[in-house]
Amino acid sequence: MKLLKKITLILSMFVFAVQVLPVHATGGVQNGLIETSKVQQIYSGSSTTRKGGWLDEIDASVVDTGSAITQLHSGTIDIYSYGLAASQLPDITSAGLSYSESKSIMYEIMYNPATFTDTDTLNPFTDKKIREATNYLYDRNYINQEVYAGASLLKYFALTTGFPDYNRLGGVATALEAQYAYNPDKAMSIITTEMGILGATLGAGGKWQFKGNPVVLKFLIRNDGDGTRLPMGDYVADQLEWVGFTVDRQYKKSSEAAPIWQGDPTTGAWNMYTAAWGNSGFMREEWAFFQNFYAADSAYIRKILQIARFISRPIPGIF
Repeated sequence: MKLLKKITLILSMFVFAVQVLPVHATGGVQNGLIETSKVQQIYSGSSTTRKGGWLDEIDASVVDTGSAITQLHSGTIDIYSYGLAASQLPDITSAGLSYSESKSIMYEIMYNPATFTDTDTLNPFTDKKIREATNYLYDRNYINQEVYAGASLLKYFALTTGFPDYNRLGGVATALEAQYAYNPDKAMSIITTEMGILGATLGAGGKWQFKGNPVVLKFLIRNDGDGTRLPMGDYVADQLEWVGFTVDRQYKKSSEAAPIWQGDPTTGAWNMYTAAWGNSGFMREEWAFFQNFYAADSAYIRKILQIARFISRPIPGIF
């Protein structure tokens, strides 16, 4: 099965995302029917009196994603129903396998916008202009080609590319995509100005310093799942180092990263995380996404703020 992915940059506290469209591959499916001898027998006759299901037996087994394509091609299995990474798309097509696509996951770079309790440690992502400027810093199309084998859709805001709301706002969407197109020099200019306002200076080797220490971004990079967050995270880290940040790349599994990014953000344990969001199906209306991702009163953002002790009491109707 194949998996297509969409690349997204969200402008506020979330910046980079990838929407995944998994592909469900099969060894020999034609017109939606599994190509087995039993099915062929049924269709070879002019009629049949058989009742119920057409297969006498269905065998289920656990198959590792790394061997799924090989086992489908060899006929060891007939259907693989779990999504594969988009980087495997060329292997799926070259093996001559049939597949289906579905929207499933949006990958993103999540920023921690909190001011740290340690006043000697600067968190650049408290500055909304720096968060916004990183849209210019990351080349979505490069990530699409290099990480997702060209099988993703570029995404710049909360709406899903190609979904009804996106198409209804086509003119606005394309204007925003043009406005935030890859422009690293513009990103460098904005970040340089804002870092100066925050009190940082460029030290030897072009690295940002704050109160005599390097400005270090602690970046939680997932190395599990379908494996694509790892190269995506490394690319993002490379770009941030190019504009003068020192990046501490912390490669972790979900179980290792979750306690860090879900904890109190004011401790300074993390600045960035290769996050992901699930998409259960085709959505006709996505207006709630704006409230969820951008509005200060969304349940998601309020929970983060409450964890950060920015608000002192529970909010009615949220928890």
